[in-house]
Amino acid sequence: MSCPGALGGPGRSDPSAAIILAVLMSQNTGDADEYRAHPTHLAERQQSMTTLEDLERRVSALEDVRAITELKHRYFRLLDHGEWEALRDCFTDDVVTHYENGHYRFVGIGEAMAFLSESIAGLRAAGRWGIHLGHHPEIELLGENEARGRWTLHAAILDRGTNRVGRQESFYVDEYRKVDGAWRISSTGYEAWTEGSWSAPDLEMAVGEEADSRGFNSAVRATRSGEQTSA
Repeated sequence: MSCPGALGGPGRSDPSAAIILAVLMSQNTGDADEYRAHPTHLAERQQSMTTLEDLERRVSALEDVRAITELKHRYFRLLDHGEWEALRDCFTDDVVTHYENGHYRFVGIGEAMAFLSESIAGLRAAGRWGIHLGHHPEIELLGENEARGRWTLHAAILDRGTNRVGRQESFYVDEYRKVDGAWRISSTGYEAWTEGSWSAPDLEMAVGEEADSRGFNSAVRATRSGEQTSA
């Protein structure tokens, strides 16, 4: 079926235009006659459909970027909390890791998880605690199920054993893959960029519940309690 003069000039046939016209004819509402008389309306209808499809693609891309960003944030949080089973779900089974400028390279979820859990356990046994803060995400979607990303990492470290405070900045490069509808990390590693430490002889350190019981939060609660009492 052709629609002369619509979307392509006299005598040209546009498949999508023909589909729209066929749908209108099947609905038997009289709209088909209007579109024959005013073919530009058909062009407008197709343009609106194209715009809607483009909008759906853009929304889907935004949702994927948001999901990948949340995945990386979750990775950092679970790593610092030592929640190994939950952290495992952040990776694909064939994940490849290459930490510290590639010096610590592991292939497969088993090797990667063993390295992470043993490394964190060793640091904590030595009195070293830290937190990973990921910034400046640059996420690039490579297809429906593949993506890559870059992150800037700031890691703060408190060392109970030596009473020192440290920091390290690194650049992460990741690859992501969607598995069963969920984004996971398929490759990850970082290049150390800057690092340093300084003596803190008066360092008082608290972690987790201990920090909550005697640290800043308790001071805030005490202050608020005093304000309420005086009021």
